Amino acid sequence: MSKRGQPGAQAPTIEMICSTEVALALPRHAAFGRPRGTRSRFRTVTRTFYDTTGWDLAACDLALVEAAPVWSAETVGRARRQGPGRPVPPSATSIHPAGIEERLGHPLPGPLRPFASLHGRLQRLGLNHDGAPLEFRILSGTLTAVNLHGEITASRPVARIEIEGDVAAALSFAKLVGRDTALTPSLRSLPHEALKLAEATLPGRVPVRLSPEMSAATAFGTLLRDRVSTLLNLLGGIKHDSGEENVHQARVTLRRLRALLFAFRPLLGETEEALKLALGGLKEALGPARDWDVFLAETVGPLADGLPAEDPAIAWLRQTAEQRRREAYATLLQWLAGDAFRQLAWDLVAVTLGEGWKGEAQNELSPELAAEPTLAEAIDAVASDPEADVPLPPALSEPAYETIDSYARHLIHRRWKKIACPTSEVMALSDADLHRLRIKCKKLRYQTEMFSDVLPEREARKLVQRLSQLQESMGKHNDGIVAAGLARDLRPPKPDARADEALGLVRGFGVGGGRSDRGEVLELWRKLLKSGAF
Repeated sequence: MSKRGQPGAQAPTIEMICSTEVALALPRHAAFGRPRGTRSRFRTVTRTFYDTTGWDLAACDLALVEAAPVWSAETVGRARRQGPGRPVPPSATSIHPAGIEERLGHPLPGPLRPFASLHGRLQRLGLNHDGAPLEFRILSGTLTAVNLHGEITASRPVARIEIEGDVAAALSFAKLVGRDTALTPSLRSLPHEALKLAEATLPGRVPVRLSPEMSAATAFGTLLRDRVSTLLNLLGGIKHDSGEENVHQARVTLRRLRALLFAFRPLLGETEEALKLALGGLKEALGPARDWDVFLAETVGPLADGLPAEDPAIAWLRQTAEQRRREAYATLLQWLAGDAFRQLAWDLVAVTLGEGWKGEAQNELSPELAAEPTLAEAIDAVASDPEADVPLPPALSEPAYETIDSYARHLIHRRWKKIACPTSEVMALSDADLHRLRIKCKKLRYQTEMFSDVLPEREARKLVQRLSQLQESMGKHNDGIVAAGLARDLRPPKPDARADEALGLVRGFGVGGGRSDRGEVLELWRKLLKSGAF
């Protein structure tokens, strides 16, 4: 197998990160099947990263890297368009430092200077897995950031593993080793890590854009890589003391991802159901942590504002709820550090690589499958009954729905018809049924947002606005119901006057808010029906 950087070299299939301890022990893992005493090849490496004092290369998504005697222009990969768990390909594998301006197409405003360096070792291993040859490159060492005077400002250990070879075999091996080893998909390139360590000023991430002429499969892959990268980055930022924002955004991104998978169920088939089940574990892990965050902010906070400072009942309520919140976060972090999360992460990486859907979606419809439903019929069936066992087409066989704009219009139209029931029916819904309607509205909003580039601009903006207002009002109503349930869980085993008073306050707060919010929901529903969809 050819080495990276040589002409005709095969790009690495997947990239993983781990601790340096795991990287050093990895060659001894049973999955490699290497006899004791067998030595693998390794060499020392030093890589030095360069940019201007104003981070002009980083602004162009580049870093100049010296690995003597070779210089290369490395892509930072800020946008991660190739998806999580994929190595960022270099912009140029052999370049003279003086030629970087020619590659950029404009002169640099200042001289280049080193801002970080990596000192470590590179180890190569080879094996056969699932009948396919794989090559491993294990890079481990210490990444160090330096200031303008060459003084060390920060350092930390890093370890990265690249697997080159058949995609399915590489993913299978990653999942196999990940069952008992903390190997997770890479989310940032090494130059990106160096820039972060040096506290470089980096441009914001460029949002993905769809174009009407895109095929449905191409649009799905584009959106999927973005959603999965965002979700895994947010989950990686959750710590005991990181605050509630990452949990909140991770939960929202999870919902957006599930809405995306549901929207392209005709392409995914059984893969969508498998991912839905796998993502259910993450949903259950995130839910309690977020519920206690909301309880403390939206229930305990307002109650405390309306009562005297240091009220015994509120003090008990806050202390008890904060303890439950800490327990929920501990459970969440334990789940994120475990095998279930690693397996989910690699399942998500697999689908971004097209495993389980891309090949089938791009095949031509064969004569023996002519009796299968068309794509439009499959969308209609999914929109009408999400739980139905619908035979799905193996290809985008109908010309009218080959492009994403046609696909999106048809899907949104069908989803709108499914939820647009009369106000009188909404008025009669139970709290549980109203919550289910809220979920359908939220899913429609997410799907409209994800397709906004290829939908009529004015109508899409108005629909999203109406759905957002309705979702917020329905959410207030549901928060009161959830708060009442959490309050019941707080009741101590022994009688406590402070607890009885606090829980009574919570029940009253939730009931009062629920009654007023139901009227607001109905008014917003009337406005939604009046404005319509497209």
